[in-house]
Amino acid sequence: AASAVANHLMSTGAAEDIGQQTLLELGTGTGLVSLAAARAGYKVIATDYETVPLKLLEYCAANLNGEDDLNMRIQTSKLDICDDTTPLPDADIVCAADIMYEPKTGRATAHRTVEALKRGSRVVIGCSPGRPGRT
Repeated sequence: AASAVANHLMSTGAAEDIGQQTLLELGTGTGLVSLAAARAGYKVIATDYETVPLKLLEYCAANLNGEDDLNMRIQTSKLDICDDTTPLPDADIVCAADIMYEPKTGRATAHRTVEALKRGSRVVIGCSPGRPGRT
């Protein structure tokens, strides 16, 4: 799903507008969506409820194929989407890929989608139905 979300974001943004837009990724995991978005020129806020994916993303952004400024376009932040007492950071686009592993994260994703839409954000969500680990 991360590849599909990344491809969608890259194919639907006008090149002149991308550099002016902030993209918020919920549950960054492997960081693929955030890395692709930053490479395309988006200002990225990558979030996860775990520290390890954020640290790995920071490392990749700093060391990926000699991209000197890739890490300058990615900000990481710890965020648990199930904790609705913490508002989403402001963003033009809110995206997520494969974060609905449990019923509670599915419900949280729905609530966060409404929150983002009320703010005027565009929302892009990808999921791999039938993927092992889904309950």
